[in-house]
Amino acid sequence: MHAPDNQRHSWGLADVPVGAYMLRGPERQHLVRLIADGVKTATCSLVADWEDAGEPLPRVGDREVVVDSEGRPVCLTENTVVTVLPWGEINEYHYLNEAEGQSSLEEYIREHESFWEDASGLVVDANTPVVFVEFQVIRKLDGVFPLGARLPIVQAPMAGGPACPALAAAVSNAGGLGSLAGGYKTAAALGDEIAEVEELTDYAYGINLFVPAQLAQGAQQGPGDELNPRHTLVPAALRQEAFDSFRSRIKDCCEEELPSEMYTGDDDYPAKLELALASHAACISFTFGIPPAGDIARVKEAGKQVVLNAISPAGIDAAIAAGADVLVVQCAQAGGHRAANAHVEDDTAEYTLGELLACARAKTTIPVIAAGGVSGAEDVVELLTLGATAVQVGTLFLLAEEAGTKEVHRQALVEFRQRPTGRTRAFSGRMARGITNGFMERFGEDAPALYPELHYLTAPIKAQGDPETASLWAGTGFANCVEQPAGTIVRGLVGL
Repeated sequence: MHAPDNQRHSWGLADVPVGAYMLRGPERQHLVRLIADGVKTATCSLVADWEDAGEPLPRVGDREVVVDSEGRPVCLTENTVVTVLPWGEINEYHYLNEAEGQSSLEEYIREHESFWEDASGLVVDANTPVVFVEFQVIRKLDGVFPLGARLPIVQAPMAGGPACPALAAAVSNAGGLGSLAGGYKTAAALGDEIAEVEELTDYAYGINLFVPAQLAQGAQQGPGDELNPRHTLVPAALRQEAFDSFRSRIKDCCEEELPSEMYTGDDDYPAKLELALASHAACISFTFGIPPAGDIARVKEAGKQVVLNAISPAGIDAAIAAGADVLVVQCAQAGGHRAANAHVEDDTAEYTLGELLACARAKTTIPVIAAGGVSGAEDVVELLTLGATAVQVGTLFLLAEEAGTKEVHRQALVEFRQRPTGRTRAFSGRMARGITNGFMERFGEDAPALYPELHYLTAPIKAQGDPETASLWAGTGFANCVEQPAGTIVRGLVGL
């Protein structure tokens, strides 16, 4: 994801010279509040500071997310006028627009010269070139982060191990919203994880549940117990045949005997919902389907927020109609499974995040979280400028020290950096993105749309510890993964 060539996005403090971006405490807080309140509408800095930092000079149209001394975004600004001039030509106009509280132009000049000498070691005279930037606040950001987060970062609830209590707590403690993954585990295991995360953090966190297709809104049971064909599942009458056929093709990939019966369970959904309702979680998010209306009502009655996902305009409409408190829109660049809603969306939808955010913003005022393909702070800023309330990040947390990512997966994220990612149904029957490997290339073309049956069928194959047969879920930005503490990752995503 890149900003347009004629516009530079950055995450910093748009009020002081480059050499002073790390100001903390009351002074910075005062300047930030002046910007947010529309009092301070300009900033003046030394051209030399930009050159020493190797950064291009500001341009009209550049946008900056202004953050306070704790790294919390306060507002989004856009440059309207950029002027390079000698310091000696600074006059009353510039002093009044920068509006930092000096009582006169003379005091303004003295304070700036003293500040620059202290910060940059430069003695400024009348001929010293400066850049004077006028800007406007185009969006307030403070106090708008959803679900109790103190920063606009949401850790994706990655099932299969990564989104464990240690990771969720570390993200929440760092200011983001950590998430527990409820899918693919027993209710008892989820209960243990809830207890653990609540020991590790006092901050808000979320719990994610998979909604079984047979329970999701719009299932529309028909002859032969068929599900709505818009779910793109193999019809009920053909399911066993498709399962048996795929099993016979993949059985030589594993020495262990593969399951011969199709999975028919509900992922312990009812019991997990009860645990989530009784927890201290700030929200419960639902994936792969919109839960029954009664379940949504119970979440709200428990004082928690309902988070629903969408990958298309149809999914956005369905989530809003169902009463979502928060909406997550996900593009195709996201790692792991598409968050398509059963019976509503095709999991091969190709909408960009820009298109999904524009659609959501035109239809609702609830918080909208953008997810998919995020590779760093620049992407976070760009998505905020496009209208996201916060940004959900998964892949970049896979190598976090606290993540429960399996060792074979960690190894592949480092050793397979030159490999592309691709989408496949081969591991689960549902479209998902991962690092390409032998199993994907061999069976990805004709794997049937049998979810979750294929997930359980291929479990022994994935568990062998072989990177060529494991599901190496990763988004398109996986090459930017770095092994480091989750808190460091959160701070890096907001440019701190």
